[in-house]
Amino acid sequence: MIEGLHFGKLVVIADVMLDCYVAGNVERISPEAPVPVVRQSRRSAVPGGAANVAINAAALGCSVTLIGAVGPDDIGMSLRNAISSHSHIDLSMLVEVPGWSTISKTRIISSGQQIVRVDAEYLIDFDDTIRRTLIARTIAALEGASVLVCFDYAKGVLSRDVVSAIIKEARARGIPVIVDPKIRDFTCYAGASLITPNRSEATLASGLTICGDADAEQAAALLSGQFGGDVLITRSEDGMTLWQRNGHVLHQPARKTEVFDVSGAGDTVLATIAAILSTGQDLETAVVIATFVFSLVIFDWFRDALEEKGIRPCIPGQKSRAMPIRYDKRKYKHRNRIEIMFGRLKDWRRVATRYDRCPNVFFSAICLAATVMFWL
Repeated sequence: MIEGLHFGKLVVIADVMLDCYVAGNVERISPEAPVPVVRQSRRSAVPGGAANVAINAAALGCSVTLIGAVGPDDIGMSLRNAISSHSHIDLSMLVEVPGWSTISKTRIISSGQQIVRVDAEYLIDFDDTIRRTLIARTIAALEGASVLVCFDYAKGVLSRDVVSAIIKEARARGIPVIVDPKIRDFTCYAGASLITPNRSEATLASGLTICGDADAEQAAALLSGQFGGDVLITRSEDGMTLWQRNGHVLHQPARKTEVFDVSGAGDTVLATIAAILSTGQDLETAVVIATFVFSLVIFDWFRDALEEKGIRPCIPGQKSRAMPIRYDKRKYKHRNRIEIMFGRLKDWRRVATRYDRCPNVFFSAICLAATVMFWL
């Protein structure tokens, strides 16, 4: 727990899935077809989709109730077991769908570069019974909640009637609602407090090409008119644009770095924003911290990709592997705390494993970001 911040309860409803990783080296091209042959060196599986959002938020200190659909299969059991190893996540509201297969995604990776992804998913329109169960369990979980998070992966859980019912109930209780959208028509999210489309999603929904800050502001204003809330457009290497109904606009730049694989990075951003909002902080503060955390996580993956090739990133004037934060030590009253957090970040990264360490990196990044934000 970060000193001085008291995290609340999040209710996360979305599609859950199992993310599998197969890593190895490519040394030759297959004689059967012009494709690389990967010699497998390791395999791992971690919770994905809404489960990844829940784990990131729980790693920070939130209590999380996770709601989604799983099948009565081995993948579903593996997913439950993987999530249950993390504390503060309530799985009792997961809905088991008879005859349905739990979603899984397998990524083949070599030298930090994703070569191909294989998706195993059987998409159906859930019947009325399943939809009513999802609504009922979400409403029950809202008791004592600080934020409702709806992460739409367009896999079936967040149908229009489910989204409409749970947003209406949350707003009636005064609970803010954050939605990461997938469909083009944002009117189905009416009543949401904040929607977080990426650049391509915002372009499709608004009909505007987003090249710069002015384009992002215009698109956000149009999107807000569709559902009546604030808009945060994530713009990859260009950072984020927060457009609020009160007239405030924030363009938060991102730290520039080369990216090999950003699987789950969007989940981290959403989890960060929801977690910080649950402490009572304002939206702009949450966005600034989320941008910083995103940069730290991306740097961590980038560094690992280099080290797999035998290259160790060298940061001038800094011996640790921590993110290079530029600050004048003479200006900050709490500089000792910042230096302590740098040390903790280095230690957490040293002991974590490659693919299942995301919560550790997330937690350490949040601690460092919160230190810089609140203790200066």
